[in-house]
Amino acid sequence: MNGKGKKSSTSPQSRTHAWLKERGWIFGKTEQSITIPDPTSPTGKRLFKRDLFGFVDVVAVHSTMKGVLFLQVTGGMNNKFERLKKINEAPATIPILQAGNTIEFQAWRKLGPRGRKRWAVYRCQARLDAGRIVWVDMNEENDDDDFATQAALFPSPGTYHVPA
Repeated sequence: MNGKGKKSSTSPQSRTHAWLKERGWIFGKTEQSITIPDPTSPTGKRLFKRDLFGFVDVVAVHSTMKGVLFLQVTGGMNNKFERLKKINEAPATIPILQAGNTIEFQAWRKLGPRGRKRWAVYRCQARLDAGRIVWVDMNEENDDDDFATQAALFPSPGTYHVPA
């Protein structure tokens, strides 16, 4: 909700774009919206989204970072393991990591005391460990003393394997 009792229309991708821009990244959207015929729909068509390599919503580069950052972006944490599993199972994941690139999962949700909620991002990155993909939490502390650290606010701190 915004300050006037209306739901915010800012998408998780838009928040990620702003987050990247604030940190000096150059980025591009890779998710495609595709309309296909659907005789069962009242409009006669259906919209679905397709990601690059089956999971990438945004790609980004930074002048001081090696490789390319491949991002999967979502709102909320309800589907975290489903999304991580999708990334793990994508044929491009291991070659992307072997080439020295980074894959990051970002989940956005509002956190904080009532009346002062603000958007916060949970981040984790894929790594290769003896040929297996592991996920490492990348959460930063919030910059406001009234808010707890993101590590305390989000589950699954540390390094972990995604259940098969």
